[in-house]
Amino acid sequence: MFTGYISQTMKMGATIPTYRTFTLEELKNTTNNFNSMNIISEGTHHRIYRATIADGTHLAIRRLEMTKKRSPQSYMSDIEEISKLRHSHLSSALGHCFECYPDDSSVSRIYLVFEFTANGNLRDHISGKGREAELIDVMIFSYARCCVSRTHPPL
Repeated sequence: MFTGYISQTMKMGATIPTYRTFTLEELKNTTNNFNSMNIISEGTHHRIYRATIADGTHLAIRRLEMTKKRSPQSYMSDIEEISKLRHSHLSSALGHCFECYPDDSSVSRIYLVFEFTANGNLRDHISGKGREAELIDVMIFSYARCCVSRTHPPL
């Protein structure tokens, strides 16, 4: 259900995509200049965009707004830890990009690039979001079946 691209790739015997640093220009191209139509999720200090690269691979790009001025090097240990996480129930990190202030080179935004999972995220599955529609469908079907069985004799 949650299995991601990297997990499937490993099962097929192919190589795992190398974690890499993306350029801001690459990310702008894949998201149509961070077009609002590509926003998947939004929070106080982040936005997640859907993106597609040239080979057709779908990505999720999380844009984090930094509130403290720090150098890119100060974030690298956290970035390295994220890059090492591999599990079939997690979207794998494929890369990152730093956007820096021009005056002092401190980080203004961090972009984290993940594989895109079409089945939603783990939080939604755990919390049951999306199940309401399924439950309503089952209730409507059961009600309709009950009504039909009462109005029509069995064949």
